[in-house]
Amino acid sequence: DGLFRLDLESTLPEWEAYRDRVVAHYGFDEKQEKDAAAAGKRYEGRLKQFLGAKNDTIEEYHLWLERRDKNATDKSRQLASLQTHDARIAGETRKLYAELVPPIDRVWKDLENDLNALATDDQWKARGRLAISKPGRRTLDTETMDRVVPWFDLAIGICLILGFLTRPAAIIGALFLATICASQWPLAPGAAPIYNQAIEMLALLALAAIGAGRFFGIDAFICPFKDKCCVPKQAVEINRTKPVPVP
Repeated sequence: DGLFRLDLESTLPEWEAYRDRVVAHYGFDEKQEKDAAAAGKRYEGRLKQFLGAKNDTIEEYHLWLERRDKNATDKSRQLASLQTHDARIAGETRKLYAELVPPIDRVWKDLENDLNALATDDQWKARGRLAISKPGRRTLDTETMDRVVPWFDLAIGICLILGFLTRPAAIIGALFLATICASQWPLAPGAAPIYNQAIEMLALLALAAIGAGRFFGIDAFICPFKDKCCVPKQAVEINRTKPVPVP
């Protein structure tokens, strides 16, 4: 929800630690260190100005998040009227998020760009860019998945349209949709409808069962060559043990 980045006391030590990593990463000289410290001060002022101007909005954002999280643990909120109310809370939360967090993210990115820009061409070539990391990031967190999933969907879709590796693509796509259905279990409080995902999952399993690409698609051209060059081991054993007819 970006709460860490909206907190001045949490952000400034993180920025200072990143600035020290940049200095050590490139091996800055004294002048570059001073320039890096000056950049840190500029961005500290920029952050204070933004947070001060958005103080009321941030407090409102905290209140909406508290209401959302409290309602998420309430098992009685299965009535349609309450779900409509929860949807409104979620909409207000997303609206405030869009007003607060993306501008803060741009400040973080600008700080990263300016500190890396202090490196000389030789330092840049020798060391490479040092990216800033957001607090609390993990290997497979939501931000990583937000970047990976669209490319994953695109790759699966292209394979299915072209009939290329149809069966593996359909199975992988169905498993992915199964995880979505499991995350929105119908009996769970606040679960979203999963009709579309369930239908798509069943359709993918049907494609995998019939091996659709073998009839029309790239797999139809690949499979005959595969069958000739990659004879199943069981068939080889049968041919070896088959008696040779006597002329």
